[in-house]
Parts: sequence; C-alpha cells; structure tokens
Amino acid sequence: MAKAKKAVKSVQKQHIMSPVLRHFQVCSSSVTPLHPLHLGLTLGIVWGVALFAMSSMGIATGANTFVGLIFKQYISMPTAMAGGIFSLVYGFIDGFFGGLIIGSLYNFINKNCKVC
Repeated sequence: MAKAKKAVKSVQKQHIMSPVLRHFQVCSSSVTPLHPLHLGLTLGIVWGVALFAMSSMGIATGANTFVGLIFKQYISMPTAMAGGIFSLVYGFIDGFFGGLIIGSLYNFINKNCKVC
C-alpha cells in the first residue's frame, strides 16, 4: 500500500512539473538567434530618440557643457536647435550599426561556440 501511494505521488509530481521541465529543456537545448537588422533598427530608434531628447533639453535649458559633451562625439553637429535633428539622425545611424554588429557577433558566437 505504501508503494502504491509513493507511485501515485511521484506520478502527480511529474505531471505538475512536466510543463516547467519541458520548457527549460527546450530553452536550454536550442539557442534563439537574434535578427541583426531588427536589433539595429530598435537600438537606432532608441538611441536616436534619446540623443534628440538630451540635446533638445540641453539646448532649451542652456546646459552648454552637457550639450558640448554630446556634440563632441559626433562630427560637425551644430549646437543650435538644428542640432537636435542632427542628433536624431546621428543617433539612429550610430545605434543601427551598433545593433547590427552586436546581433551579428552574438549569432556568430552562438553558432561557432563549441563550449556552450
């Protein structure tokens, strides 16, 4: 009788835990590749909007040292309000190529890594 109860409990335990265990087995056995173009577009949009917001707020509040630090990183960016538009474009280009490189490198390492 005790063996039967243990068997029932172990079956119930396996039934409860099986979806969780199956999920972890599937996730650990396959690596999901990143799509470098999508990552590049996402990072480009986020970084472009962030630079636009920072430069616009810096120009509007007169924080010239902060805006100067941002604009030193990007070649020939004006510090007037047009600088906000330039920062949006430069930020998008910078984030896009950064995301493209990161996504491609991630996929290359996951494909060629024998330790993982």
